[in-house]
Amino acid sequence: MTLMRFACLAAPLACAFVADVAVATDWGRAGVTPSNAPASTLSPRSTSATPLKGEMRVSPGGLQLSGVKTNIEALSKDFGKFAGNAKAYEFMAGGIPEMVKQCSSKAYSVQDQAAAGCTANDTVAQCSSKLLKHCLANYKGNAISTDFGLPGRTNTGSVKVGFSIQEFQQSAAAAADGARALSQSLNLYATQVENSAKALVP
Repeated sequence: MTLMRFACLAAPLACAFVADVAVATDWGRAGVTPSNAPASTLSPRSTSATPLKGEMRVSPGGLQLSGVKTNIEALSKDFGKFAGNAKAYEFMAGGIPEMVKQCSSKAYSVQDQAAAGCTANDTVAQCSSKLLKHCLANYKGNAISTDFGLPGRTNTGSVKVGFSIQEFQQSAAAAADGARALSQSLNLYATQVENSAKALVP
């Protein structure tokens, strides 16, 4: 029976100590110490391995794994609001030329001229301009002809304009404001997307 076997039988703790010494001796012969031993002999979660000396684990560090939150929900809401305002404006704008045409085809009495603000000192052009503005401002929503423009055929008909010039102007302002707000939201979203992409892919 060898000395080491005898030590193991006599005192297990001593055997473990002897075994550790033996392993350390073997590392020493190979030019390897526990501090620079191959990564596989270290703790599986060790991050102290030296580059090009053994296995390594990476750490996300400051990487934002969740990315950067964008304003996509607010952007969608702004777009929906803008789309509604824009469609209302486009519809009204499409009816204005016909309204002007009808106002221009009318004959205006002296009383009409006075109601529009014409004076004896006005030129014909000046009074005509006042009459047109007065007519549009007080437009009663007469039926106007329109072309629905279906592809491949002509589909004309008439529709009653149900808005005033004041409503048209309000619609134009709402569409313009909505476009500006949407533009700001789009610019913000563009910045957020770029930052998110950089955060997700280092």
